[in-house]
Amino acid sequence: MGVWAEMLLNDAAFLAATADLNIPNDYIKYLDIMPRGLQSGTTPSTITIIKGAIPSIIVKLGGVRIASLSYADLLALNALWMHRSPLINQTLGVTANMLNAIGPARLWLYVNKLRRELSAQFGWAAMTNCADESLDVKYTYKDTPFPERGNLHYVYETFNGVGAAAARVNISRAGARLIGILTFSEHCGIGSTVVGLDPECSELDVIVDNRLVYHDNWFTRGDECAPHSPEDSGVIATPCKIALQHMGYSWISFEEEPWLADNLWAVVHNTVHIGAAAQTGVFRLVCIYVEP
Repeated sequence: MGVWAEMLLNDAAFLAATADLNIPNDYIKYLDIMPRGLQSGTTPSTITIIKGAIPSIIVKLGGVRIASLSYADLLALNALWMHRSPLINQTLGVTANMLNAIGPARLWLYVNKLRRELSAQFGWAAMTNCADESLDVKYTYKDTPFPERGNLHYVYETFNGVGAAAARVNISRAGARLIGILTFSEHCGIGSTVVGLDPECSELDVIVDNRLVYHDNWFTRGDECAPHSPEDSGVIATPCKIALQHMGYSWISFEEEPWLADNLWAVVHNTVHIGAAAQTGVFRLVCIYVEP
């Protein structure tokens, strides 16, 4: 009885999307994922570029997708949901071949495979002013089931759209329960150069069985318990241990009382607040469920 960790990818060259990588063992707790690269020339990469190196993380169980999100989404979940502060190593000097890295970001799974195949695939995007990109992925597992989790595992769903007056999104998942929603808006306004205070996902409704059970707006949203770094491209000591800048993200938790997801909808409003102007852009929801 115990907990083990092994490398799925160990300093692997990362110049294209990976194939579906089989994850062995039966009881997988989580994956730790970290992209790395070396500064190319005298211009450093920004944090935005580094965290954009993995535009998609897809995990499949028995051929069925149970995770779909970006590395930036995952870093925001680490900071806002689990209050983890990933290591940021952002070079700011003019010396080539210095390390650029953010992570590791942890993807919680708690999967009981039950003789099904579990695989992970990582999308790739070039890091500007960065070369020799590599990827590290570690999986942690047990040799017994997860009674403390009730043999449950997490499922991520990502929705993309363009901000509008209201968008009704079906987030139903038969037999599952919703434990949280990560929201992202392209223009959050707060603390940025965008005029106004009205992100695309400025208000959120959750509707269960045609009944409104949750409603908030950008100013009363979620659980903002993790520390913030001041800005996305500011001067950062190298390396340092701080929370990733997650401007545009918020985390809404239903963990204490999860909602049944058989007939579940989210309504995203692009509200114009007093003295502001409507923003048009992308919003994204990452919904996290537990399943039997």
